[in-house]
Amino acid sequence: MLTQRYFSYFCSFLSFGCGCKFFPYIWDGKECRLKKGSANQWFYFSIHRTVIVTMLTFSGFRLAQAFTRPGFPLLLKILNIAWVGGYTLALVAFYQWDVNEKEIMQFGNYLLNYADPANKEKREEEKAAKNRGAKAKRKLALPPEEENLQATLRKEEQREERSLGLHLLFGLLLFLGNPGVHTTLVNETPCAPHFTSSLAFPCLGYSATGVPFLHKVPFIVIEYYLICTMFISITFNWAMVYLGMSWVLKEINHFRRDLKHFSSGPEVVEFRGVEVIVSLVNNGFRPYLASFPSLLFFMVSSLVFGVVRLWHTAPLANLMFPLCSTECLYDAVTPLAVAGDISFKTRELNLSWRSSVASMKGVSRREKKMLMLHAESYNGVRVTSGHFFTFENTIVLVCMHNCIQLTLNMLVTFNA
Repeated sequence: MLTQRYFSYFCSFLSFGCGCKFFPYIWDGKECRLKKGSANQWFYFSIHRTVIVTMLTFSGFRLAQAFTRPGFPLLLKILNIAWVGGYTLALVAFYQWDVNEKEIMQFGNYLLNYADPANKEKREEEKAAKNRGAKAKRKLALPPEEENLQATLRKEEQREERSLGLHLLFGLLLFLGNPGVHTTLVNETPCAPHFTSSLAFPCLGYSATGVPFLHKVPFIVIEYYLICTMFISITFNWAMVYLGMSWVLKEINHFRRDLKHFSSGPEVVEFRGVEVIVSLVNNGFRPYLASFPSLLFFMVSSLVFGVVRLWHTAPLANLMFPLCSTECLYDAVTPLAVAGDISFKTRELNLSWRSSVASMKGVSRREKKMLMLHAESYNGVRVTSGHFFTFENTIVLVCMHNCIQLTLNMLVTFNA
């Protein structure tokens, strides 16, 4: 699923989060697995959670002040809205760890076991033996170009692995770069109402004049910690959900290739295993799946509005707008696109599987009937948003349309 390089990057990210007590787990570096957190781990984790709750309350109070008191600059309102959205999604992530700690750990270890390149060779051997066995059982002759076909399929899988690894790496790089860019705002606008520095400096209006840089350093460090806490919780959920969905999509693509090239559908254990994976994602990450599209696209809309209206006034000082909007958009679009692809391809697999069984030759009527019942028992898999909604293959277009519409409405409304 991942090459050794990208797998090590993912493990390093988990090791950093567990080592800094952002996650309620202990990282086992030898086995590359998550383990149940100790009381000490949970103590520091609860401190991070309390900080997020406190800052969300503080930012929400400041946002209410910004809209009730006249004279607040537009820049500060946009920043405050983005911070409230970020803290809200981070709080959802921390709440999710509280209620679904074991489910997330179980799924994370399944994912790490599957993504580990050391286990890839064994799975490939088992799959090749299964394909050969299916051919022999149904007395179908092996195609003379099977070796070339297998080589082509391996190359295709390697391209998919590299693509998945690059997507993962880009998301982790956005996480690494964003906190540093966000903290530059403390130096530029230390009296922004959602910053803790606004409580300490003598703010005249909404700007602090004559404050030495060294006096701002402690608040820059505080803001760096707050942004790291916010983004690492969001990035953890994004990485787990995105890789989990990619795992499901890869298995579905394998089933479709087997039907196309080997005329053999998945075994009961295989597609039931896929259903278990999707069930773990839907149950373990239900709060995040239900909230991340709305919150992230709302943040994207606000930040893009800031890019259009304010970035040209001070490109370096307002670099946060394009960079943060890029990360929010990336974290929202990538899992939604894969979830929509799963919904489309699982229906396609269902239809092609049944038609393949119906057109099968050289098997008895009884065996064909059993194979058809086997195919009909596969009802497909869906990634759900909460309890009632599923992500279809048009979800990205719908969300992008709503995001663009909201941005345009803001541009029209705040024209002055």
